[in-house]
Amino acid sequence: MEPFKKYNLVFFDTFAEARAAKEHIHELSVDCDQVNVVVREEGNMDDAELLGTNKRIKIFAGKAWTSIHERRLTEGWYAGTAQTGISESTDLRL
Repeated sequence: MEPFKKYNLVFFDTFAEARAAKEHIHELSVDCDQVNVVVREEGNMDDAELLGTNKRIKIFAGKAWTSIHERRLTEGWYAGTAQTGISESTDLRL
C-alpha cells in the first residue's frame, strides 16, 4: 500500500486572479505534495509566472479540466471543499 499524498486544490476564474494569488499558491505548496491550481479560463498550463521553479504546483486550465476537478471534488477525491481562491488540503492515495 502506497503512502497517502497530500494535495491542495484551488480554483480561479482567470489567470489574472491566479497570478494575483501567486504568493498564496506557493505558500500552499510548503505543506503538501502537490497544489492543483484549476483556472476556468483557457490558457497556458505551463505559465512560468505561476509555476516559477516550484515542482509542486500543477496548473489545469479550461472548461474540461475545471469539470474534471469539480467532479473529482464531488466524488470525494478531495477531502474538503474548494472554492474560488480558497484551498483545502486532502490526502489521496494514488
